[in-house]
Amino acid sequence: MGEGKVFAEAALAPTVRVLSDIRLVLLLLVAVVCSFDWVVVLTVACAVPCSCVLLFRWGRATRRIVGSLHFVAWDGGAALILLAFGFAYGGAAAPLSLGYLQVSALLMGMVAGDRVLAVWCALVTVSAFELVQFSPSLSAMMIVTVGAALTLAWLGRRQTQQVGRVEVLAADAVEARSRQSAAEERLVLARDLHDTVAKSAAGVRMLAEALSADLRRQESEYARDASDLFDAADALSAEARSVLDELRSGPAGDLREQLREDAETWASRVGTDVSLDVSGEEMVADAELKWQVQRILGELLANVEKHAKATAVSVRIEGGHMLQLTVEDNGVGLPRRILEDQSNLRGSGHYGLCGVRERLAAIGGQLTLAASPGGGTRAMAQIPRATSSNKKNSLTTARMTA
Repeated sequence: MGEGKVFAEAALAPTVRVLSDIRLVLLLLVAVVCSFDWVVVLTVACAVPCSCVLLFRWGRATRRIVGSLHFVAWDGGAALILLAFGFAYGGAAAPLSLGYLQVSALLMGMVAGDRVLAVWCALVTVSAFELVQFSPSLSAMMIVTVGAALTLAWLGRRQTQQVGRVEVLAADAVEARSRQSAAEERLVLARDLHDTVAKSAAGVRMLAEALSADLRRQESEYARDASDLFDAADALSAEARSVLDELRSGPAGDLREQLREDAETWASRVGTDVSLDVSGEEMVADAELKWQVQRILGELLANVEKHAKATAVSVRIEGGHMLQLTVEDNGVGLPRRILEDQSNLRGSGHYGLCGVRERLAAIGGQLTLAASPGGGTRAMAQIPRATSSNKKNSLTTARMTA
């Protein structure tokens, strides 16, 4: 079907039904005026189902019927036969048959696709030309009739296209409001997080720093433990600030570069040898998707830091039809039972990976876990692209040692 057809159905249905009712009334009047001539009655009987289909079955179920050339030949042929009989009988039959043709033209313009409508218009034009050959005195009337029918068909088509565009714009407006609401919710969450968790983390860090300095001055045997406590509190405070920054951030260019920066920041903080490879198409994401993907990468790297005992980590970020994010390490790896049955990560105590899978499910992505060939674990997240510039931008592999 034509442009905007799917979106326009609900808005156009009342108008289509009214026009179908008008056609049925005109058919009945033509039969009455022509004194129920058996040929006219037979033509009317053939034309009635076309209007009934649009009257009672207007919607998706009608597309295949209306979009077929058989329907065009059936409906257009009936209209032209009625037009011929209308002029043959004269009197009130002529304007009634003309009215039926014009209403049919408007209706076909609204419900038929471009190809089907073109065939219908061609059929009407050729048939009108043939009628003029039999009765040259009707040439002026036929020119006006065909011109009016083609104009109404074009207006009906334009109406459908405009309604379709309005529906698309309305859907875009709803999506924009949804994104705005999500952004406002993130700002509220950021303020609450700053006033609670972030301040508490900063306070714990200050106390741990003071305790560590005091124990070092006293050369206490617990000075090392206090230093470890300070490092943990410092990492907690830094992570809280990072979350706040991400919550307050909006769209900011290529998502792959954002992920590269996050991986570099993690590598410099943890001190692990990281191989970073960014390739494929440029990916531009809205704030919501950017936030989710950054948290997914952050959790995968945090899982490596806490559990893998790895000395080397590989991060591959590839843009394309799907954003593919792969984190691979040479650590101890996941138990074989987890790799063989990944459906119950929560039950096995892997809450971080379970959270990653839930985030991916929320944005239509998926997580695959496998054993790395050199030992360790390979976690691959596939994420549907949001917006791509279709700009190929192969980036060289970066090697960094923190």
